[in-house]
Amino acid sequence: WKQHILNMRGPQKINHFPGSGYITNKMSLSTSKLKHLPTSYRIPGDVAALQTDASENPDKLWVMKSNDHRGIKIRKITDMDLTATGSLNFVQEFVANPLLIDGRKFDIGVYVAIASFNPLRVYMYDEEVLLRFCTEDYVPLDVSRVEKYVIGDKYTPTRQIPSLKESIVDRQYSMMQTLNVYLKSKGFDPEKLWAQVRTSISEVTLAKEGDIKGAMSTYPDPSIFFEMVRFDFVVDDQLSLWLMEVNMSPNLSSSMHPENGIMYEQVIYNTLALVGVARHISGPVSKLSEDDKKMLVRNSDVEVPVDECHTDQCKTCNGEVRHNYAYPAHGPHLPRFGRTGPIWASRVTCTYTIIALSGLSYFITVHILQCYVM
Repeated sequence: WKQHILNMRGPQKINHFPGSGYITNKMSLSTSKLKHLPTSYRIPGDVAALQTDASENPDKLWVMKSNDHRGIKIRKITDMDLTATGSLNFVQEFVANPLLIDGRKFDIGVYVAIASFNPLRVYMYDEEVLLRFCTEDYVPLDVSRVEKYVIGDKYTPTRQIPSLKESIVDRQYSMMQTLNVYLKSKGFDPEKLWAQVRTSISEVTLAKEGDIKGAMSTYPDPSIFFEMVRFDFVVDDQLSLWLMEVNMSPNLSSSMHPENGIMYEQVIYNTLALVGVARHISGPVSKLSEDDKKMLVRNSDVEVPVDECHTDQCKTCNGEVRHNYAYPAHGPHLPRFGRTGPIWASRVTCTYTIIALSGLSYFITVHILQCYVM
Protein backbone atom coordinates (compact mmCIF):
# COMPACT_ATOMS: atom_id res chain seq x y z
CA TRP A 1 0.00 0.00 0.00
CA LYS A 2 2.86 2.39 0.69
CA GLN A 3 3.95 2.24 -2.96
CA HIS A 4 0.42 3.15 -4.08
CA ILE A 5 0.45 6.12 -1.70
CA LEU A 6 3.87 7.21 -2.95
CA ASN A 7 2.43 7.34 -6.48
CA MET A 8 -0.59 9.46 -5.53
CA ARG A 9 -0.64 13.04 -6.79
CA GLY A 10 -2.73 16.19 -7.07
CA PRO A 11 -6.48 15.68 -6.65
CA GLN A 12 -6.12 12.19 -5.20
CA LYS A 13 -6.76 12.08 -1.44
CA ILE A 14 -6.28 9.65 1.41
CA ASN A 15 -8.08 10.18 4.70
CA HIS A 16 -5.21 9.69 7.18
CA PHE A 17 -1.85 11.33 7.69
CA PRO A 18 1.27 9.22 8.23
CA GLY A 19 1.98 9.44 11.93
CA SER A 20 -1.53 10.51 12.91
CA GLY A 21 -1.24 8.01 15.74
CA TYR A 22 0.83 10.59 17.61
CA ILE A 23 -2.55 12.28 18.19
CA THR A 24 -5.01 9.37 18.17
CA ASN A 25 -2.91 6.82 20.08
CA LYS A 26 -4.37 6.98 23.56
CA MET A 27 -1.12 6.54 25.46
CA SER A 28 0.83 8.91 23.21
CA LEU A 29 -1.82 11.59 23.69
CA SER A 30 -2.58 11.09 27.38
CA THR A 31 1.06 11.18 28.50
CA SER A 32 1.82 14.37 26.55
CA LYS A 33 1.50 16.54 29.70
CA LEU A 34 -0.65 19.16 28.00
CA LYS A 35 -2.92 21.52 29.91
CA HIS A 36 -6.31 19.89 29.33
CA LEU A 37 -5.17 16.28 29.80
CA PRO A 38 -5.67 14.50 33.15
CA THR A 39 -2.42 13.40 34.76
CA SER A 40 -1.27 10.09 33.25
CA TYR A 41 1.59 7.65 33.82
CA ARG A 42 3.05 5.05 31.47
CA ILE A 43 3.16 1.49 32.75
CA PRO A 44 5.63 0.20 33.78
CA GLY A 45 8.00 3.11 33.05
CA ASP A 46 6.38 5.68 35.37
CA VAL A 47 5.33 3.38 38.22
CA ALA A 48 7.46 5.13 40.84
CA ALA A 49 6.03 8.57 39.97
CA LEU A 50 2.51 7.15 39.97
CA GLN A 51 2.93 5.57 43.40
CA THR A 52 4.32 8.82 44.79
CA ASP A 53 1.39 10.81 43.40
CA ALA A 54 -1.14 8.30 44.74
CA SER A 55 0.53 8.29 48.17
CA GLU A 56 0.54 12.09 48.39
CA ASN A 57 -3.05 12.39 47.13
CA PRO A 58 -4.99 9.49 48.67
CA ASP A 59 -8.36 10.94 47.60
CA LYS A 60 -7.54 10.74 43.89
CA LEU A 61 -9.24 8.05 41.83
CA TRP A 62 -7.43 6.25 39.00
CA VAL A 63 -8.25 4.22 35.91
CA MET A 64 -5.99 1.94 33.90
CA LYS A 65 -6.37 2.38 30.16
CA SER A 66 -4.92 0.93 27.00
CA ASN A 67 -5.06 1.70 23.31
CA ASP A 68 -7.89 -0.76 22.72
CA HIS A 69 -10.15 1.24 25.07
CA ARG A 70 -11.46 -1.92 26.72
CA GLY A 71 -11.89 -2.75 30.40
CA ILE A 72 -11.82 0.81 31.75
CA LYS A 73 -12.68 0.70 35.44
CA ILE A 74 -11.85 2.72 38.55
CA ARG A 75 -9.40 0.76 40.66
CA LYS A 76 -7.12 1.25 43.62
CA ILE A 77 -3.47 1.52 42.71
CA THR A 78 -2.84 -1.57 44.85
CA ASP A 79 -5.30 -3.56 42.70
CA MET A 80 -3.59 -2.70 39.40
CA ASP A 81 -0.94 -4.78 37.65
CA LEU A 82 1.89 -2.27 37.43
CA THR A 83 4.56 -4.78 36.47
CA ALA A 84 3.45 -5.74 32.94
CA THR A 85 6.19 -5.25 30.36
CA GLY A 86 5.83 -4.61 26.66
CA SER A 87 2.28 -3.35 27.12
CA LEU A 88 0.68 -0.13 25.95
CA ASN A 89 -1.09 0.49 29.24
CA PHE A 90 -1.17 3.69 31.21
CA VAL A 91 -2.85 4.90 34.39
CA GLN A 92 -4.80 8.14 34.32
CA GLU A 93 -6.30 10.28 37.05
CA PHE A 94 -10.09 9.99 37.02
CA VAL A 95 -12.07 13.24 36.78
CA ALA A 96 -14.14 12.62 39.90
CA ASN A 97 -16.23 15.80 39.84
CA PRO A 98 -17.85 15.80 36.39
CA LEU A 99 -20.55 18.29 35.52
CA LEU A 100 -23.82 16.39 35.71
CA ILE A 101 -27.07 17.08 33.90
CA ASP A 102 -30.03 15.45 35.61
CA GLY A 103 -27.56 13.31 37.50
CA ARG A 104 -25.85 11.92 34.39
CA LYS A 105 -22.22 12.24 33.36
CA PHE A 106 -21.71 13.16 29.71
CA ASP A 107 -19.00 13.86 27.18
CA ILE A 108 -18.74 16.28 24.26
CA GLY A 109 -17.53 15.08 20.88
CA VAL A 110 -16.04 17.82 18.66
CA TYR A 111 -15.31 17.04 15.01
CA VAL A 112 -11.99 18.34 13.72
CA ALA A 113 -10.65 18.34 10.17
CA ILE A 114 -6.92 18.64 9.49
CA ALA A 115 -6.24 19.74 5.93
CA SER A 116 -2.47 20.06 6.21
CA PHE A 117 0.44 19.73 8.63
CA ASN A 118 2.91 21.66 6.50
CA PRO A 119 1.76 24.36 6.96
CA LEU A 120 -0.56 23.40 9.80
CA ARG A 121 -4.25 23.93 8.97
CA VAL A 122 -6.74 22.69 11.57
CA TYR A 123 -10.49 23.26 11.43
CA MET A 124 -13.16 22.75 14.07
CA TYR A 125 -16.68 21.90 12.98
CA ASP A 126 -18.55 24.57 14.93
CA GLU A 127 -22.07 23.90 13.68
CA GLU A 128 -22.73 20.99 16.03
CA VAL A 129 -21.21 18.64 18.61
CA LEU A 130 -22.07 15.15 19.78
CA LEU A 131 -23.41 14.87 23.34
CA ARG A 132 -23.40 11.40 24.89
CA PHE A 133 -24.74 10.55 28.35
CA CYS A 134 -24.08 7.61 30.64
CA THR A 135 -26.93 5.13 30.93
CA GLU A 136 -27.03 5.34 34.74
CA ASP A 137 -26.91 8.17 37.29
CA TYR A 138 -23.42 9.07 38.49
CA VAL A 139 -24.38 9.49 42.15
CA PRO A 140 -24.00 7.50 44.30
CA LEU A 141 -20.76 6.44 42.62
CA ASP A 142 -20.35 2.68 42.59
CA VAL A 143 -17.06 1.82 40.88
CA SER A 144 -18.33 -1.68 40.09
CA ARG A 145 -21.05 -0.13 37.87
CA VAL A 146 -19.05 1.20 34.92
CA GLU A 147 -22.30 2.37 33.31
CA LYS A 148 -22.27 5.22 35.83
CA TYR A 149 -19.01 6.73 34.59
CA VAL A 150 -17.96 5.11 31.28
CA ILE A 151 -19.74 6.28 28.12
CA GLY A 152 -20.01 3.57 25.50
CA ASP A 153 -21.71 3.08 22.14
CA LYS A 154 -25.02 2.38 23.85
CA TYR A 155 -25.21 5.81 25.44
CA THR A 156 -28.31 7.77 26.44
CA PRO A 157 -29.15 10.34 23.74
CA THR A 158 -29.65 14.01 24.55
CA ARG A 159 -33.36 13.96 23.77
CA GLN A 160 -33.93 11.57 26.69
CA ILE A 161 -32.43 13.93 29.29
CA PRO A 162 -35.41 15.74 30.90
CA SER A 163 -33.72 19.15 31.36
CA LEU A 164 -32.65 19.19 27.70
CA LYS A 165 -35.73 17.74 26.05
CA GLU A 166 -37.54 21.05 25.59
CA SER A 167 -34.61 22.66 23.79
CA ILE A 168 -33.64 19.79 21.51
CA VAL A 169 -37.09 18.31 20.85
CA ASP A 170 -39.63 21.12 21.19
CA ARG A 171 -37.46 24.04 20.03
CA GLN A 172 -35.41 21.83 17.70
CA TYR A 173 -32.10 23.31 18.81
CA SER A 174 -28.86 21.55 17.97
CA MET A 175 -26.98 19.67 20.69
CA MET A 176 -24.49 22.53 20.90
CA GLN A 177 -27.25 25.11 21.26
CA THR A 178 -29.05 22.91 23.77
CA LEU A 179 -25.94 22.65 25.93
CA ASN A 180 -25.40 26.42 25.71
CA VAL A 181 -28.96 27.09 26.88
CA TYR A 182 -28.54 24.72 29.83
CA LEU A 183 -25.20 26.23 30.86
CA LYS A 184 -26.64 29.73 30.77
CA SER A 185 -29.58 28.61 32.90
CA LYS A 186 -27.07 27.44 35.53
CA GLY A 187 -25.07 30.66 35.50
CA PHE A 188 -22.18 29.43 33.34
CA ASP A 189 -20.73 31.23 30.34
CA PRO A 190 -20.71 28.78 27.38
CA GLU A 191 -17.98 30.74 25.62
CA LYS A 192 -15.61 29.82 28.46
CA LEU A 193 -16.17 26.18 27.53
CA TRP A 194 -15.73 26.60 23.76
CA ALA A 195 -12.64 28.75 24.24
CA GLN A 196 -11.07 25.86 26.15
CA VAL A 197 -12.10 23.47 23.37
CA ARG A 198 -10.37 25.58 20.73
CA THR A 199 -7.28 25.98 22.90
CA SER A 200 -7.04 22.25 23.59
CA ILE A 201 -7.36 21.28 19.92
CA SER A 202 -4.72 23.85 18.98
CA GLU A 203 -2.30 22.74 21.69
CA VAL A 204 -2.58 19.06 20.75
CA THR A 205 -2.03 19.57 17.03
CA LEU A 206 0.83 22.00 17.60
CA ALA A 207 2.49 19.62 20.07
CA LYS A 208 2.37 16.73 17.59
CA GLU A 209 3.06 18.77 14.44
CA GLY A 210 6.79 18.03 14.34
CA ASP A 211 6.36 14.27 14.82
CA ILE A 212 3.79 14.02 12.04
CA LYS A 213 5.87 16.16 9.69
CA GLY A 214 8.69 13.71 10.28
CA ALA A 215 6.47 10.74 9.45
CA MET A 216 5.36 12.51 6.26
CA SER A 217 8.87 13.36 5.09
CA THR A 218 9.23 10.24 2.91
CA TYR A 219 6.13 11.07 0.87
CA PRO A 220 6.69 13.35 -2.15
CA ASP A 221 3.25 14.99 -2.13
CA PRO A 222 1.92 15.82 1.38
CA SER A 223 -1.15 17.53 -0.12
CA ILE A 224 -2.81 14.13 -0.70
CA PHE A 225 -3.43 13.60 3.02
CA PHE A 226 -6.23 14.86 5.24
CA GLU A 227 -7.75 13.76 8.53
CA MET A 228 -11.12 13.97 10.25
CA VAL A 229 -11.16 13.03 13.93
CA ARG A 230 -13.36 13.55 16.96
CA PHE A 231 -11.99 15.10 20.14
CA ASP A 232 -13.90 13.73 23.16
CA PHE A 233 -14.04 15.99 26.21
CA VAL A 234 -15.42 15.76 29.74
CA VAL A 235 -16.35 18.91 31.69
CA ASP A 236 -16.06 19.13 35.47
CA ASP A 237 -18.41 20.98 37.81
CA GLN A 238 -16.25 24.13 37.59
CA LEU A 239 -16.58 24.13 33.77
CA SER A 240 -12.96 23.07 33.35
CA LEU A 241 -12.33 20.97 30.26
CA TRP A 242 -10.58 17.59 30.13
CA LEU A 243 -9.60 15.81 26.93
CA MET A 244 -10.25 12.07 27.15
CA GLU A 245 -9.19 10.91 23.70
CA VAL A 246 -9.00 11.74 20.00
CA ASN A 247 -10.96 9.22 17.98
CA MET A 248 -9.21 8.35 14.72
CA SER A 249 -12.28 6.76 13.12
CA PRO A 250 -15.36 8.22 14.83
CA ASN A 251 -18.58 6.31 14.36
CA LEU A 252 -20.62 8.07 11.67
CA SER A 253 -23.35 5.45 11.43
CA SER A 254 -26.80 6.50 12.59
CA SER A 255 -28.12 2.92 12.92
CA MET A 256 -28.24 3.12 16.73
CA HIS A 257 -29.11 6.82 16.94
CA PRO A 258 -31.07 7.85 13.81
CA GLU A 259 -31.48 11.39 15.13
CA ASN A 260 -27.75 11.95 14.48
CA GLY A 261 -27.99 11.02 10.80
CA ILE A 262 -28.18 14.54 9.38
CA MET A 263 -25.34 15.74 11.59
CA TYR A 264 -23.12 12.91 10.37
CA GLU A 265 -23.98 13.72 6.75
CA GLN A 266 -23.12 17.38 7.27
CA VAL A 267 -19.82 16.52 8.96
CA ILE A 268 -18.81 14.19 6.12
CA TYR A 269 -19.96 16.58 3.41
CA ASN A 270 -18.20 19.59 4.93
CA THR A 271 -15.01 17.61 5.45
CA LEU A 272 -14.92 16.45 1.83
CA ALA A 273 -15.77 19.96 0.63
CA LEU A 274 -13.02 21.42 2.80
CA VAL A 275 -10.35 19.19 1.26
CA GLY A 276 -11.63 19.70 -2.28
CA VAL A 277 -13.41 16.40 -2.92
CA ALA A 278 -17.12 17.25 -2.68
CA ARG A 279 -18.96 19.62 -4.98
CA HIS A 280 -21.49 22.13 -3.71
CA ILE A 281 -25.21 21.52 -4.16
CA SER A 282 -26.59 24.16 -6.47
CA GLY A 283 -29.92 25.22 -7.88
CA PRO A 284 -33.11 26.70 -6.41
CA VAL A 285 -34.01 25.38 -2.98
CA SER A 286 -37.49 24.47 -4.21
CA LYS A 287 -35.99 21.99 -6.68
CA LEU A 288 -33.73 20.21 -4.23
CA SER A 289 -34.65 16.77 -2.96
CA GLU A 290 -35.89 16.49 0.60
CA ASP A 291 -32.67 14.72 1.60
CA ASP A 292 -30.57 17.58 0.17
CA LYS A 293 -32.69 20.16 1.98
CA LYS A 294 -32.34 18.37 5.32
CA MET A 295 -28.62 17.94 4.90
CA LEU A 296 -28.03 21.59 3.95
CA VAL A 297 -30.26 23.14 6.57
CA ARG A 298 -32.06 21.72 9.59
CA ASN A 299 -34.89 23.28 11.54
CA SER A 300 -32.35 24.39 14.15
CA ASP A 301 -30.50 26.35 11.47
CA VAL A 302 -33.48 28.66 10.91
CA GLU A 303 -34.62 29.06 14.50
CA VAL A 304 -34.20 32.28 16.45
CA PRO A 305 -30.57 32.39 17.66
CA VAL A 306 -30.07 31.03 21.16
CA ASP A 307 -28.42 34.26 22.32
CA GLU A 308 -31.62 36.13 21.48
CA CYS A 309 -34.14 33.57 22.64
CA HIS A 310 -33.38 31.25 25.53
CA THR A 311 -35.95 32.50 28.05
CA ASP A 312 -39.47 31.44 28.93
CA GLN A 313 -40.81 33.93 26.36
CA CYS A 314 -39.89 31.52 23.59
CA LYS A 315 -42.34 28.94 24.92
CA THR A 316 -45.23 30.97 23.52
CA CYS A 317 -43.84 30.93 19.96
CA ASN A 318 -45.34 28.41 17.57
CA GLY A 319 -42.39 26.50 16.12
CA GLU A 320 -44.23 25.31 13.01
CA VAL A 321 -45.39 28.82 12.07
CA ARG A 322 -41.90 30.22 12.68
CA HIS A 323 -40.35 27.51 10.52
CA ASN A 324 -42.78 28.08 7.63
CA TYR A 325 -41.79 31.74 7.46
CA ALA A 326 -38.10 31.32 8.17
CA TYR A 327 -37.31 28.50 5.75
CA PRO A 328 -38.18 30.34 2.50
CA ALA A 329 -36.35 33.43 3.75
CA HIS A 330 -33.30 31.39 4.63
CA GLY A 331 -33.28 29.57 1.29
CA PRO A 332 -31.32 32.11 -0.78
CA HIS A 333 -28.60 32.15 1.88
CA LEU A 334 -28.12 28.39 2.12
CA PRO A 335 -24.44 27.51 2.36
CA ARG A 336 -22.98 26.09 -0.83
CA PHE A 337 -19.98 24.11 0.20
CA GLY A 338 -17.15 23.34 -2.19
CA ARG A 339 -13.40 23.45 -2.52
CA THR A 340 -11.78 26.10 -0.38
CA GLY A 341 -9.54 28.25 -2.50
CA PRO A 342 -8.07 31.70 -3.14
CA ILE A 343 -9.67 34.88 -1.92
CA TRP A 344 -10.76 35.99 -5.39
CA ALA A 345 -13.31 33.18 -5.58
CA SER A 346 -16.97 33.63 -4.64
CA ARG A 347 -17.77 33.88 -0.93
CA VAL A 348 -20.03 31.35 0.81
CA THR A 349 -20.80 30.39 4.37
CA CYS A 350 -18.58 27.69 5.83
CA THR A 351 -19.33 25.63 8.94
CA TYR A 352 -15.72 24.81 9.75
CA THR A 353 -13.75 27.39 11.72
CA ILE A 354 -9.98 27.43 11.35
CA ILE A 355 -8.35 27.41 14.77
CA ALA A 356 -4.67 26.66 14.21
CA LEU A 357 -2.11 28.00 11.77
CA SER A 358 1.63 27.57 11.89
CA GLY A 359 4.63 27.17 9.64
CA LEU A 360 5.51 30.86 9.43
CA SER A 361 7.39 31.02 12.75
CA TYR A 362 4.29 32.07 14.64
CA PHE A 363 0.99 30.71 15.92
CA ILE A 364 -2.29 32.49 15.44
CA THR A 365 -5.85 31.70 16.46
CA VAL A 366 -8.53 33.14 14.23
CA HIS A 367 -12.20 32.75 13.46
CA ILE A 368 -13.41 32.94 9.89
CA LEU A 369 -17.01 33.32 8.90
CA GLN A 370 -16.42 32.85 5.21
CA CYS A 371 -14.78 30.20 3.05
CA TYR A 372 -14.33 30.43 -0.67
CA VAL A 373 -15.53 28.27 -3.52
CA MET A 374 -13.36 27.82 -6.58
